[in-house]
Amino acid sequence: MHRLLLSLLLLLTAGIAHAADHRALNDAILSIVESYPLDGRYPYGWVRGEDTDGVSQALLWQGVPLGMPDEARSVHCSGITFEVYVQALSRSRHSDLTAASLLELKESWYIREEGSVAVKTGPVEALVRRGLGVSVDSLDALQPGDFVQFWRNNGNGHSAVFIEHTRYRDGTIRGLVFWSAQGSSAGLGYRRVSIGEGTSQISPGSLHGVRAIEPSQ
Repeated sequence: MHRLLLSLLLLLTAGIAHAADHRALNDAILSIVESYPLDGRYPYGWVRGEDTDGVSQALLWQGVPLGMPDEARSVHCSGITFEVYVQALSRSRHSDLTAASLLELKESWYIREEGSVAVKTGPVEALVRRGLGVSVDSLDALQPGDFVQFWRNNGNGHSAVFIEHTRYRDGTIRGLVFWSAQGSSAGLGYRRVSIGEGTSQISPGSLHGVRAIEPSQ
C-alpha cells in the first residue's frame, strides 16, 4: 500500500512539473532569439542617463505602442530582451493583460520604476511580482531561454537571455553563454561571462534569473 501511494505521488509530482515546464515560454524565446540576424543591421546604442526604448521594431499591444525604434534601429540590452519577451508573450495565452500593465512591467524591466533601482533585478522583478515568471535562484538551475540580469564587478549591468553554462574541465560551472545587445558585438550577439572577482566578471550574488511563464487564465 505504501509503495502504491508513493508511486502515485511520484506520478502526480512529475505531472505537476511537466505542466509547469509546459507553461514556460523558453522554447518560444529561443526560437525568437535565433530568428534575429547577427550581421550588425541592428547596431548597439545606449547612452547612460537617456531613457531610450532600444528596440529593433515597433512593439504594439492592443494597438498601443510599448516601444518604438529610433531611426537607426539601434538596440540595447533591456530593450531587446523586453522585445523578445513581448513577442513570446504574443504567442501564448495572454489572458487579459493590458497595454497599461505591460508598460508598467517595462519600467521594472528597464530598472526605471521607482524602487526598482534599489532591487536592480530587471526582468526578475518585472515578471515575478506580476505572476508572469518564476525566479531562478541559482546559476546551475538556469535553463536555456531564461532571462538574466547580472552585474559585473565594475558596476556595469546587463540584461540577457541565458543560452548555456560554461564549465571547467572537472565539470564545475565557470560561467554562462548569453544572447543580448552589447557594444562588444556592435549590436546583437552571443557572448560569455565568467564568475569571479575580476573586474569584468560577475559574482553569484549579482546574477539574477527568471523563467517567463504564460499568464494564468
